[in-house]
Amino acid sequence: MAEVSPTEAINSLIRRAASLSGQPLNEAATRLLFINEVLAYVLDWPIEEFNPEEYVKAWAPTDTKSREWLDYHVHKGETIRMVVEAKRAGKTFQLPSSKKVRKLPLKQLREHHGKILSDAISQAQKYCVGVGTQAFVVTNGTQWIASLAWAHNINAEDLQAIVYYDLDDISTNLQEFVDYLSPGGIADQNLMSTAISGRSLVPAFAKRLNESLSPGAPTGKNYLVAPLTVLMGICFGDLTSADHAEMLERCYVSSEATDEHLKRLESFVGYTLPHDLEPTATKLRRTDDSSAPFGDSERRGLGASLLVIGRAGSGKSTFLAITRRRLSAHHKDNSRVLLHVDLEPRTQTHAEAFNHDRLVDEVCADILVQADETYVELSPFEHNLLREIFAGEIRRMRASLPVSLRDTAEEDVRADSLIQDHLKKPANHLKAYLGYLDKRDLTATVLLDNVDRGTPEFEKVVFQLAQTLARNTNATIVTSLRETTYESGKTGGFLDVGRHTVLTISPPPFVEVARRRFEYAKKQLRTDGRLARRFERALAGAPSDRVLDFADILSEMVLGEGRGIQECIQALAGTNVRRALEFLEDFAVSPNTELDRLFREFRHGEKHQRADVGAPLEAFLRSVMRMGSLRYSEGLSKIINIFQVATMVVVSHFTALRILQLLSWQARQPGGTADMAVKSVTERLGAIGHASGHVASTLDRLGRYGLINSLSKPEPPWRATDTVRLGAAGRYYLDVLIFNREYIRGLTDDTIVYDVDVFSSLELMHRDQNRTWLERYEEKTRTLLIYLARRERNELNRLGAPGKRPAWLSPLVEAIGQRFFGGAFLQGLSRK
Repeated sequence: MAEVSPTEAINSLIRRAASLSGQPLNEAATRLLFINEVLAYVLDWPIEEFNPEEYVKAWAPTDTKSREWLDYHVHKGETIRMVVEAKRAGKTFQLPSSKKVRKLPLKQLREHHGKILSDAISQAQKYCVGVGTQAFVVTNGTQWIASLAWAHNINAEDLQAIVYYDLDDISTNLQEFVDYLSPGGIADQNLMSTAISGRSLVPAFAKRLNESLSPGAPTGKNYLVAPLTVLMGICFGDLTSADHAEMLERCYVSSEATDEHLKRLESFVGYTLPHDLEPTATKLRRTDDSSAPFGDSERRGLGASLLVIGRAGSGKSTFLAITRRRLSAHHKDNSRVLLHVDLEPRTQTHAEAFNHDRLVDEVCADILVQADETYVELSPFEHNLLREIFAGEIRRMRASLPVSLRDTAEEDVRADSLIQDHLKKPANHLKAYLGYLDKRDLTATVLLDNVDRGTPEFEKVVFQLAQTLARNTNATIVTSLRETTYESGKTGGFLDVGRHTVLTISPPPFVEVARRRFEYAKKQLRTDGRLARRFERALAGAPSDRVLDFADILSEMVLGEGRGIQECIQALAGTNVRRALEFLEDFAVSPNTELDRLFREFRHGEKHQRADVGAPLEAFLRSVMRMGSLRYSEGLSKIINIFQVATMVVVSHFTALRILQLLSWQARQPGGTADMAVKSVTERLGAIGHASGHVASTLDRLGRYGLINSLSKPEPPWRATDTVRLGAAGRYYLDVLIFNREYIRGLTDDTIVYDVDVFSSLELMHRDQNRTWLERYEEKTRTLLIYLARRERNELNRLGAPGKRPAWLSPLVEAIGQRFFGGAFLQGLSRK
């Protein structure tokens, strides 16, 4: 058949069926004359990927045949697949004749509509399991019935099927037919949504142990919580504020790269200083072109737009604060105007949609207000200066007046009115003010900080403002951006690569930053009377030496040569030093941190002269997972529950793990890229039975916890076209954390289970007073892992023999259980 539309194709088949009415057709003729045409020209499956007569090896012990061949296993790419079981045209399926119902229970079709249809459905389902494909169709060329062979956590008895009664029915409902069974429809999971719809999606039971246990906080373990909270606040508080200049200098961790960035920024300012300054006041002499590090396009007269780029928490704000302090120290006269604006408090920061013009006006107004407060003699609101700032506009207004009105009171009134009109437009006011400074040979430098805390759209608007100011006023504008926004901006077009200089900030070593802050906090407590008094009040009678000793011990045990906690923090935080410090602070102030145990282990290490003494990773995890509670709860912790599910709809416990496995496999492909489109992730997970909505929400959840990253859009929610990749935290969860006993112990109290008997067992074990706390947790851990392992085994068995499963997919829970409990775990798993 030549290239035709779906409508033309189905109409042609209707005419063909009428012309062949009454003629016997065997299965081969049915496939050639009808099924191939529907698949190729109505549904748009590629003919070259029909895979007819694909070999299916029997793998279930109940199979009587050692091998079989399925009729079609249609593909489009690796993940979009469907099994088609064909019957000859004469084998009519017994379908309801009085009323054509589109959706019918699959069980009803199999049990009450004749042996031909029953056998075809059973055979298609068996083939699906054999090749690991979820969707199937049974057809005799004119009647088409589609459903799923299985769905995670849905009883086979509850699955629905869609039924098309004849070719006329398909023609009348053609778009619906295509939406269900075309490659695009399978990818969008339209068939899955219909097949699993109904009450079967609502779990009969869904509860976590925490819901049955009384809340409470641990006592006696960390008896220095109050003073340690004060101490950690000093250590890890905001060190980028201008009010903490000494903190900035003492705790700033530089590198060769950042030192060079500072020199370049100073060079920009030096190059734009006026002629008559002393050479010692400038970083570069204006007349000495040989020492200039930049080309002609970056010299005075064109302005400069500089970008400070780096990942979240990498130190961009700290770098800008140091820059501000150093520039202020080098140029203390009024030859330079240095302005700094923190954009994090902006209401539009986290909005995807906002009024761009309003944001620009608000940012410009903030800059003008700071200039007014900092440089009184150069205030942009001073009346006499305003006449100079808007001198050009006033001159043009005067030229437009009749000669009789010039040099009169009316001219003054009109000039004042013109100025007031401009003051209502902060963007115009700021451009005019910076232009005025330039005419007076005064250097203007504006630092726009925390731009990267906003959405990509927010960053884009602020950058375009910075570029406009630099181009129109000759000012030096420094803007902080995420590296992902910078890269997408270059390819997307909003970044003019010829108009800015890029300074890339790499995160400093987390350990060095933490050490410096500990040292600074102890110094401040010795020299700052106000802080010392606040610290003493928090002590409430506890010896201050004990608190400071703990700070030293924490520094040695966590930041020393014992690397377990270091590696954990650095993996979970990635390049975000801010988040790494938060983990360390959480550990120090958690009521679950056992101080006496840490003191004992530290002294034991000192006694035996061990350099690698360190707090065990389990102790760290227990503290940061439970925080102020007796038990772990994901909502109170920075640690995610990798097996968590929903309460209102039945989903897989393993969706998050499968995403991590898939992205890990993607990153290992030779010559490939670590990035994968969200749509591809959804399709691949859909091919093994995970609903698209749950995959999307799980991706966003993993993104919020930092387990996966995106170069196309830094923060979730992500769109289908965005790309994601496995982050350092995701790799750590997959390779280390899920095999850590303390992590799995914590999950026993917070994981929602769908089995009332398992929940009852967990509850009884928790309340068993005849066992120690450790014995109870061990038994709870074993019970939860057996429950998860059984569910994982059931899910994987539905995908067929191991050789038929995707290359990236492998079972994990049994391996975890065996590592913890040995062969006894498999014995428990086999018991009913």
